Amino acid sequence: MGQSSQYVMDGQRGCCAILAARQPVPRILPSTSIDLVTELQASGGFDAYGLEIQNLAPRGWAKIKVFDQLHQVMSGRWKVPIRVLPVKPGLTVEQMNGVPQAGKAELYLRLVNARDAEMQSMAEIHPGNASLYKYPPTVCNSTAPSTDFPSTQRSFHPVSTNLSFSVPPYTGFVDPPPSQEQPLQHQSNER
Repeated sequence: MGQSSQYVMDGQRGCCAILAARQPVPRILPSTSIDLVTELQASGGFDAYGLEIQNLAPRGWAKIKVFDQLHQVMSGRWKVPIRVLPVKPGLTVEQMNGVPQAGKAELYLRLVNARDAEMQSMAEIHPGNASLYKYPPTVCNSTAPSTDFPSTQRSFHPVSTNLSFSVPPYTGFVDPPPSQEQPLQHQSNER
């Protein structure tokens, strides 16, 4: 975990850090208001006062929806722009587009259903596979607040390292069966 390398993609040189991690999440009630918020921290470089940064410091953040409008997991390979600080998890997708990107930094991640975890863990993680990752679909949200949960003021609170949950996980939802990809059919030339 934590391999950093130089790479050339699309004729441009860049840096890439590969972090492989599996983070199982207990079953939860599907809701369009659940997002995954990630903060990028790095050391090195200089702060606003010209002092070298030697400890980890926040550099940017990203946010992606976990469930779509049909309350299904947004399974797939996604690339999400890393946004400049400060972290504002309550922003809508439309508002996020107004937050500048931190350089050209992007987070590449896979969201998978628990039933697909074993198969997905065998997928190769390599910068050459970047073309397989797409930007998440943008969904037009109505101006009315979500009816999934009562309206509350959202604020960012660091996640505790204690992974025990006080609320038992929701177990009444059954994931739909995986979609079957249609094989490409070659048509013969008939004259």
